[in-house]
Amino acid sequence: KNPVPYHPINMGSNINSASPDYYPYLSVDGENLIFVRQENKNEDFYQSKKVNGKWTEAQRMPAPINTPYNEGGISYSADKSEMYFVRCGDKVNGDGSCDIYGCYKEGKGWSKPMNQGFNTSSFESMPSFSSDGKTLYFVSNRLGGVGATDIYVSTLKDDGSWSMPRNLGTKINT
Repeated sequence: KNPVPYHPINMGSNINSASPDYYPYLSVDGENLIFVRQENKNEDFYQSKKVNGKWTEAQRMPAPINTPYNEGGISYSADKSEMYFVRCGDKVNGDGSCDIYGCYKEGKGWSKPMNQGFNTSSFESMPSFSSDGKTLYFVSNRLGGVGATDIYVSTLKDDGSWSMPRNLGTKINT
C-alpha cells in the first residue's frame, strides 16, 4: 500500500562469487560483513571489511569458526566481541541436525565455539543477539511449539549461561 524505494546494488566481485552467497550479516558500525558461501555442498562463513569506503576481498573465516560441518545464520554483539551462529551436522558436539554455538573474541581470532546448552535433537537456527547482550532469539521446530517452526527467546543468567528457551507464543508464532 505504501511502497518504499528499493534499489539493490550488486556488491561486486570482492563479495560475490560464482557459488551461492547468502545470509549476510552487517556489523552495527557497518564495517564488517559476514556471509555464508556454499561450495561443494559445504557452507562456510566468509568475511569482508570496509576499508576507505570499499569492501575488501571476502576471505573464508578460519577455524575454529569454520569446520567440515555446515555453518550459517550468524549474529554478534554490537562491540563484535561475542558471536552466535548455527552449525549443522556436528555429531561430536551437537545435539540435533542444527544447533546454536557461541564464541568470544580472543586477540585477533575467536575462542572455540561452544554448544549453548539449550539445543535439542530438533532443528535450532537463525540466532539474533540483542544489542544489550542479554537476549538471544532463534527459531526451532522443537516439540511443544505453536507452528512448524517457532521463534524462541533465551536470556542471559547471572552465571553467564543462557536460560532455557521460552516460546514467544501465539501473538508471534502461528
